[in-house]
Amino acid sequence: MTGRDPFDVLGLEPGADEAAVRDAFRAKAKLYHPDTGAEASVERFREAKQAYDVLKDPAKRAEAAARRASPAAAPAGMASQFNDFFETVALHGRTREIRAGRRVADPGESVLTLTLEQAFAGGEFPFGGTAPCADCRGAGLVDTGSPRTCPDCRGHGFTRAVKGFVSAQLECPTCKGRGVARVAKCQSCSGTGVDASSGDRKVKIPAGCRDGFKVRLGGGAGDKGWPVNGGATVTVRVLPHARFKPAGEDLLTELEVPVWMAALGGRLSIAGIDGAEVSVRVPAGSQHGTEVVVPGAGMHAFSGRGSLRARLSLRVPDASGGALRRAYEAARDAEGG
Repeated sequence: MTGRDPFDVLGLEPGADEAAVRDAFRAKAKLYHPDTGAEASVERFREAKQAYDVLKDPAKRAEAAARRASPAAAPAGMASQFNDFFETVALHGRTREIRAGRRVADPGESVLTLTLEQAFAGGEFPFGGTAPCADCRGAGLVDTGSPRTCPDCRGHGFTRAVKGFVSAQLECPTCKGRGVARVAKCQSCSGTGVDASSGDRKVKIPAGCRDGFKVRLGGGAGDKGWPVNGGATVTVRVLPHARFKPAGEDLLTELEVPVWMAALGGRLSIAGIDGAEVSVRVPAGSQHGTEVVVPGAGMHAFSGRGSLRARLSLRVPDASGGALRRAYEAARDAEGG
C-alpha cells in the first residue's frame, strides 16, 4: 500500500464519516479513472482505492486518525522504509492467476453497521462500496486463451520492488518468471479490478442477524445489484444496546425489582426489543442475581424466537424509620434473627 496518509489521498479531515469517505472516493475515482477521468491515472486511481479500503472500515479509520494525530506512534525513517518495503513484497506474492469460469480476486469487504433493533427486524439496508469489474471478476486480468507477453513484467519474468534505498528483484507472480502468460490486462477496468461507476447498493439482511454475520453478494438484477459475475462480502456489525445484550438467539438484560417483590413474587412489564410489552414473572423468594427466562421474547431464530433472560437486581428501600422499618423488624423476628 502507498505510504501516503489515506486522509490526504482523499482530501479528507480525520473526523470524516463513512458517507464523506465514500463521496470523496467517488470524486477521485471519477477524476482519475484510466478510461474516462479528466486526469486519467492508473496509479492515482489505485492509490485512491487503497485509501478508501482503509477509511471505509471504522476501526481502520480510527487507527489512521490516531496515527495522524500522533505521528510518533507511527514508524519513521529507516524503520518505516523497511516496513513498507516488506509489505510491498508480501503484496507482490499474492498472485492473480486466471482460471476459466472462476472468480480469482476478492473484490473487497464492506461493513454494514446496524442497531440491535434493525438486526432483530432484518430488511434491506443501503451500504457504500464499489462493485468488482464484471469482465475480469475483480482480478484486473482476463484469460486470453493463448500465451502472450506478460502484462505485469512485460516479458522480463521479474519485477523490481523499490522503497527508499532498499530494492529487490522478484519473480513475476503472474507469469511465474516465464515472461509469457495466458492473461492480459482487463480493458474494462484498465487492470484496477473495480467498477468505478458503481454507487450505493442495498443488501438484504435476515431477521435476527448476529454481529459478524456475512452476506456474499454474487450478483443481482437491475441497477441496485452487483454485476452477475461479480461479488462482494458485507459484514454486519451490531451496535451495543442500552438494555439488551445478544447471546446467540437469546437476549440478556438486567431487571431491577423491589425487595418485597423478590420475597413475595409478582410481575413486571418491560418493553421488548420489538417495542411490544413483555411480562416478566418474578418467582417468590428470588435472590439477587436470579435469572428469569421469558421464552419467545429474544432474537429471531430458525424456529421462532429465542428467550429473554432477565437477571434480577434487588432494590432495597430506605428502612431507617416508620412503617417500613417495623415491617422489616417483624420479618427479622419471624426468621428468628
